[in-house]
Formats: sequence, C-alpha cells, structure tokens
Amino acid sequence: MEAAKKIKALRAQTGMTRKDFASHIGIPLRTVEDWEAGRRRPPEYIPRLIEYQLKYEELIEQGEKIIAACGNDCSACPRYHKEPYKKTDDELRHTAEIWFQIGYRDHIVRNEEIACTGCKEDNWCRYRIVKCVNEKQIDHCGQCNQYPCDHIEECFEVTKLFEPSCKKVCTREEYRIMKKAFFEKRQNLDRYANREL
Repeated sequence: MEAAKKIKALRAQTGMTRKDFASHIGIPLRTVEDWEAGRRRPPEYIPRLIEYQLKYEELIEQGEKIIAACGNDCSACPRYHKEPYKKTDDELRHTAEIWFQIGYRDHIVRNEEIACTGCKEDNWCRYRIVKCVNEKQIDHCGQCNQYPCDHIEECFEVTKLFEPSCKKVCTREEYRIMKKAFFEKRQNLDRYANREL
C-alpha cells in the first residue's frame, strides 16, 4: 500500500479528523493533508512509525507494557524485535543510525546488533541489572525489596544524560517514542514498586 493510502487508512481506523490526527501524532496538519492528497510523499518509515504508535497506545490502554529489568518499556522500544513488535530491516537500520547520532554507540551497528528480544542473562548490561534480577528471580527492579538501589539510581542518572541529545537528533515523533521507551523507566518501576507494597 502506498504511503498516502496507508496514512489515510490509519487515520480512518482512529476515527479522528485530519486536524485531530495531525495533533495526536505530532505532525503539522498541512503535512498530513499533503500526504493524504498525494502532494507530498512521507519518508517510508513514517506510516510504519504511526502504525507502531497507534498499536502502542492501544496496548497501553489495555495495560500491557513490557517492562525490562531496568524499567525500559520494551513495547515502545524501537529496538525491540519480538512478535508482535518485530521491526523491518529499514526500521532497525534507522534505529542504529539514531543510536549512533545520540551517542549510544560509537559507530552504526548492524541490524543484528541493534535488534533486542528482551533482557537475557547473557545480555551485556553496564549496571549489572539483568544479572541482578536473574539472581533474584524477578522480572525487573520494581519487584525488588531493595529498590531503588545504587545500580538502578546510576542507570536513571546516565539515562538522563542522553535525553538532550535525543531531543536534538530525533524528530518529535521519534523523541516521543524514545521518551516512552527509555526516559520513563523510573516512573515504570515506581509504579510496580508502589503497587506491590
């Protein structure tokens, strides 16, 4: 399906007017109008990104976040490559480019390196969080009776350091996704920690 038809179909699924849809996805109304009318062509990844956002919002409404060991929301993560969140090769490549531009990586890595299927014991984790949750047989730090420990506090602090470069490099929509995926980890874990008290 061509991009213009795909965007129009996605908007139709939401039942929103063009104005409401444009505001919702953070893209100027004139741009959405031009895309739908075929006067301009969006980058190929935009319809998929919008579709991803709408799926994510639907899952959030249903309360189905996938919380990583450190509190990242895998269901929002542009690296998460597990059904039903599998990414295309182009999406993974774009994510690898963003990771390099933000400073998460010192070069553009291959798709196999950027793709993530969740926290596993053999995953590298600079904060030792994955190893810790596995040793304690819990899913994430929010379930730990020592939360918040020094390791997760360090993780929160380092994550904050990347937010300004993320805002600078990403489009508004990309940043919104990155924020949900990475910059709300404390809130995600606090929610679980407080629920289980």
